[in-house]
Amino acid sequence: MKRNIKKFSREKHISTFQIGNPPKAHRFDVVSEDRTVVIECKCITWTESGKTPSGKIKSVNEAVFYLSFVSDASVVDKYVVIKKSEHDMRGETLAEYYHRINKHLLGSTKVLEYDDLLDIMREIDGGEMVMLGAIIGDIVGSVYEWDNIKTKDFPLFSEKGSFTDDTVMTIAVADALMKGGTPDEFIESMKEIGRQYPNSGYGGGFSNWLFSDDREPYNSWGNGSAMRVSPCGWVAKSLDEAEALAEKSASVTHNHPEGIKGAQATAAAIYLARTGTKKDKIKEYIESNYGYDLRRTIDEIRPVYRFNETCQETVPEAIMAFLESANFEDALRNAISLGGDSDTLAAITGSIAEAAFDIPDWIKNKALDYLDEPLMEIYERWSKWSGRKQAENISANEDEVL
Repeated sequence: MKRNIKKFSREKHISTFQIGNPPKAHRFDVVSEDRTVVIECKCITWTESGKTPSGKIKSVNEAVFYLSFVSDASVVDKYVVIKKSEHDMRGETLAEYYHRINKHLLGSTKVLEYDDLLDIMREIDGGEMVMLGAIIGDIVGSVYEWDNIKTKDFPLFSEKGSFTDDTVMTIAVADALMKGGTPDEFIESMKEIGRQYPNSGYGGGFSNWLFSDDREPYNSWGNGSAMRVSPCGWVAKSLDEAEALAEKSASVTHNHPEGIKGAQATAAAIYLARTGTKKDKIKEYIESNYGYDLRRTIDEIRPVYRFNETCQETVPEAIMAFLESANFEDALRNAISLGGDSDTLAAITGSIAEAAFDIPDWIKNKALDYLDEPLMEIYERWSKWSGRKQAENISANEDEVL
């Protein structure tokens, strides 16, 4: 590491910072002599059977929470160091797993992995992008919405690509959650932000609602409730809350049972994926609780699938595109290769896939280039707010109050 973290760790400059409100002294494991680097160290391992050490993961989250309160102007870098732990049943180290599942909590804190056998320290990279999966799916799929392509072999990004109503409304839902997440706030954020982008491709019913003074829902079962729901899945502190927030965000317009169900199933899949639930268990939960048939394969669906804007014939297909994927990009290619409402299919699939897979940096950066300044401002504010919100949720039941 450029800042010689191993050297700092060995020197063990243990120091305290005043954190919280009212301020309270908290001692961190390692603080550089010039107080520009603050480190918390955790020696945790996979269980003998390869399961996640939930209690110890919680201790890492607590360390990240405390680091989030370090706001001294002198501090340049904040790190949590996790000892390297591998297991034959796992395809990633425990530090890699932690970063993938909890990247939404990290904010400016970086995760380092220390290999004590080789005496090597490395940074676990990947960023803290949350709800970007839906935006990427929307942009990539926008080219093929009215020109379906029944193959996975296509350019991921195109000069003809753009963000559409899927992105605008996803960001509106995030904005509403930051304001409190009441029905009125969902309505106000959707109308305020949506009206700034009148040519984004809204459906007829939603467009009529958006540009009118009417605040009542219109009994829609369209897939718009599912395409915009991903922020609810990311910020929720429990599966029940993810589903409750999804219902609230959907029902201001899509109050038909199918419209609500599509949003809830998507948010549930996101929550389960981001908390480390395996695909077979996600499939089982969605089938049992929402009645969607997830037994078909992408190859079986593709030849017969046609354009459809309903939740009941978009959400199951989008979830199956995720379930059959090997990585984030593969999930998007699965979704778009089905045809149909390509941007919305890919937005829903991408929102779930982001919670399960790391998104390559080049895809993140390329997608963000499509956003204009107002949307980017809300997106960046959401990334910081949602990470802090998750950290607060994790520590809400702790005995020690800062």
